[in-house]
Formats: sequence, C-alpha cells, structure tokens
Amino acid sequence: MQEAQWGVMTHYLADWQAQVHGLAMSVDQWNKLVDGFDVEGMAKQLQSVGARYYQISIGQNSGYYLSPNAVYDKIVGIQPSKCSRRDLVADLYDALNKRGIRLMVYLPSGAPGQDKIADAALEWRNGPNPNQEFQRKWEQVIREWSQRWGKKVAGWWFDGCYFPNSMYRSPNPPNFASFAAAARAGNPDAAVAPNDLRGLLHASAPSMGYGRVAPTPISTTSEGWRRCTRGSHCWK
Repeated sequence: MQEAQWGVMTHYLADWQAQVHGLAMSVDQWNKLVDGFDVEGMAKQLQSVGARYYQISIGQNSGYYLSPNAVYDKIVGIQPSKCSRRDLVADLYDALNKRGIRLMVYLPSGAPGQDKIADAALEWRNGPNPNQEFQRKWEQVIREWSQRWGKKVAGWWFDGCYFPNSMYRSPNPPNFASFAAAARAGNPDAAVAPNDLRGLLHASAPSMGYGRVAPTPISTTSEGWRRCTRGSHCWK
C-alpha cells in the first residue's frame, strides 16, 4: 500500500444520489443506479491520472448497499433487499485489476442510522456503549463480504470508530482483534484502518494496520478525547 503512494476514494450512496438528482429512493431505483455504474469508465479515469488504488463506499447511513449480503438480509429481515443485485465491488475489481489499480472499501463501524428497522435488528445503540450484540452481528456481515471478495479487496476503512474504549478495548471478543479478523476473513493481508478522528486508536490496536485519515476540526468528544486535524498530535 505504501508503494502505491496515492489513490482516489469516492462515496456512492443512495441518499446522496437521491438528493443530488431529485430521486425518490427505492429498491428498484437503487438497483438501476448500481446497474448503471460504469466500472470501465471509472477505471479508465483513474488510470489516466495515475491513481494506484481506488476506494469506494459499500454503504453508509441509508441502509442501501452496493453489493449483495445474505447475512445482512437475514439479520435485518428487510424484503426486498436493500443490498443491490449487482456486486459492484467485484465488477470494479475486474476493471481495476487489469490496469494495476488496487481496490479498497469503506464501511461505517455502526448501523445505518437512517434505517430504523435495520438499527433495531442489529441492536445498535449510538454513543459510548459496549454494543456487544451489535458488534457480533456486524462482524458477521463484514465477514460475509470479505469472504465473498477474497483477495480482490486490498483494504478496509471503517468510519465512525468514535468509542474505542467502550466498544473495542477488551481482552475478549468482540474487540479490536475480532473486528479486524472479520475484515480479513477473505484476505489475511488486507489493510484495516479505523477512523476514530483522534489518531490514538491504532496505537493500542495492533490488529489494525493503519490509523485514521479524516481531517476534522478540533472539538471535545463524549469520551474525553480531542479530535485533531490531519498530521497533528492528539492529547487527552
């Protein structure tokens, strides 16, 4: 990954697409959008600017995801599925790989906040809670995707790891190690990066290969840490 030097990350999210294009989002509409994603066009653009890797969001807050996941569907019980029929991640790999561009994926560490049915089924509680029931379910979902893609995915970036003390720092699973193991179930060599906005999480989590990368304004969080801008040092 270090040899690759730099890459490009984009979100491709149902709620953002709905807002930008004035769409009423539905399962059918989401499948049309995902089916229409031009992987060859994206790969050609990335190649033209010399990008060595590309990262795309699997999903975020809407509850719509751009790859099938039978485990997620079973847990949340939503039908028709809000996971796309097309596996856009797998198709992107095919287009990128032949151009020597590596693929990474983005996924929040929490449940999709705009989908109350999924939130309840996943047993998510926002805030500095242990969330062990949620974590066990979310690790199953992550593992399903990781095993589906195998070595096609070179790395994972998990957004929103804002409560590491309560959710991940434990000698027993679910913890840092079980979280990383789920992401690496299909590719033991995958990079795993948690975005905790503090820059401290990776220092005490050797299971995670890289620390946060998102720049944010300085502010005090509910766990007492300060959020720091890119390249600065964090303190308590």
